Amino acid sequence: MSERLTPSQRGEIRARADKTRNRIHNTEATMYALLSDDYSEAFAVFAAHAPLDIPALLADADLADAEIAALRADLSALREAGRWVDAEESTPDIGQLVLLYLPDKEIDKMRVGEYLGEGDYRTGNRLFRGREIAAWRPLPPAPAEDIIVLTTKADTAPTAPEVPDAD
Repeated sequence: MSERLTPSQRGEIRARADKTRNRIHNTEATMYALLSDDYSEAFAVFAAHAPLDIPALLADADLADAEIAALRADLSALREAGRWVDAEESTPDIGQLVLLYLPDKEIDKMRVGEYLGEGDYRTGNRLFRGREIAAWRPLPPAPAEDIIVLTTKADTAPTAPEVPDAD
């Protein structure tokens, strides 16, 4: 024995069928527009049946623009911090440690040195006059302490096996 549908059930089934028919029609219209290379029509059909949250999209775009601007500023600062400076053009701050380029040296053309002022630099026990220095650049910052792992010879040296007492 089959049950008869109530009027409200029939109405629900009709509504679902209409919704499905509309989806099929919209999909067909979009596919036709895409196949005919009329992308603006395809977008219009899609947009009409799948409304976009324009305020959310604009907020995301603004956030992306802000992130891009921040990344560009970081990149610019890194480029500036890592560039070589002509020693005749500019000098570091007195007491600042910098990487020096000494073009006339056969070995160790680059050395870490401290700027003493008046064109003088000290690397260890050696004093260099400004004319010996072609360029300098700031040293990068030290790595974060939480990523530095120090090992000593005692940490890495093999240990001798323990020998039992002969008692």
